[in-house]
Amino acid sequence: MGEELKDARLRAVLAAAGATLSARERITLPKLPSDAVLLSVVRHRGRYFRFRRWRGRTTPLRVLSKKQVEPLLVGLRDELEFGKVSEMRALKVYLRRAYDRLLADALPRGARRLLLSGDGLLRYVPVHAFLQPVSPRSAKARFLVSALAIAQVPSLSALSQAKSSALAGMDVLLPAYGSPALGRRPLSGGAQEAAFLERWAKNAKLELKVRRGPAATPEALLASLSRRRWGVHFAGHGIADLRPGSPPELLFPRREAGLTVARITAKPVAASLVVLASCTTAYVARFRGAGQPASRPSQGGSPTATQLAPVNLAEALLARGAGAVVAASWNVKDRQSAAQMAQFYSHLRRHGAAEALARAQRRRIARLRPPHPRYWAFYALYGAPGW
Repeated sequence: MGEELKDARLRAVLAAAGATLSARERITLPKLPSDAVLLSVVRHRGRYFRFRRWRGRTTPLRVLSKKQVEPLLVGLRDELEFGKVSEMRALKVYLRRAYDRLLADALPRGARRLLLSGDGLLRYVPVHAFLQPVSPRSAKARFLVSALAIAQVPSLSALSQAKSSALAGMDVLLPAYGSPALGRRPLSGGAQEAAFLERWAKNAKLELKVRRGPAATPEALLASLSRRRWGVHFAGHGIADLRPGSPPELLFPRREAGLTVARITAKPVAASLVVLASCTTAYVARFRGAGQPASRPSQGGSPTATQLAPVNLAEALLARGAGAVVAASWNVKDRQSAAQMAQFYSHLRRHGAAEALARAQRRRIARLRPPHPRYWAFYALYGAPGW
């Protein structure tokens, strides 16, 4: 019932954003590997209801109030996006408390994979960056992605209609930016991603089509999304203007050519995997602007959300049939994106999308000092995990 409620809400906000929606699918519980746990969270009447599915058994967990959850997650997101990178103490407190409150009783011993069907403000934070104790009695903690491969869905309906399957090929789109008048700078990292993908596809014996510059049009991207058993990699600019009436979009060199929720869902999406290597394609909230004081964990809360978007491009693609989407929750530097994408694809065919992204992020964590999540946790996997 909770998943049906979330699905109905999501479809309503997508429709309000101009999305064309597929016929509603009956929601079913997915079959999970023996080491995978499903956590369903439903926000209803000011409370967060949580249900765990583990080895064929569904268990209701402790219900949390809005006051127990939302100030914590708002403060976490605040500190992540606007806090000082050189000072991680406040962020670590938030990440540890978020794990203790939301996930500690949901992850059984032996779990190595997490499928999270989140709701409310839980959609707005990088769950893979939560800090988990190394052992029950240890004061040391590790990022959750160091222990688990993680996939997220806005509701289980995304899995019910996903056409996820092994890839037959990849389409790569690299728009040519560089217009100072439009404020869209060239992306050198995109060229690096394309060069790696060409080598990767050759070794994997996959068909690869790279569209660069004038050939990387919105129409070409829409055509790629309609191909079954195909992967689509877009390396370009994205924007999430959170003001009312300004839906998120993928940007192209011409100002009038962006792809909004309405345009990207006009036809069914059949691609097994969509990688949006661009900024803010899964971004839906901003709780503090530049110059506002940082909230601290000891204050027991943080400012009321100032800007909320009802939906993002990742959710729109899933609702229209995409198997899985990799998308960013905040701004991404193109060279950081290129480094993480190279690692992601190097593990993709052997381990599946969720584990491949986890391995890429673990490598970044090991190389960064300090390993601030702002510089490695920007991407998350939404939809079918490819386990």
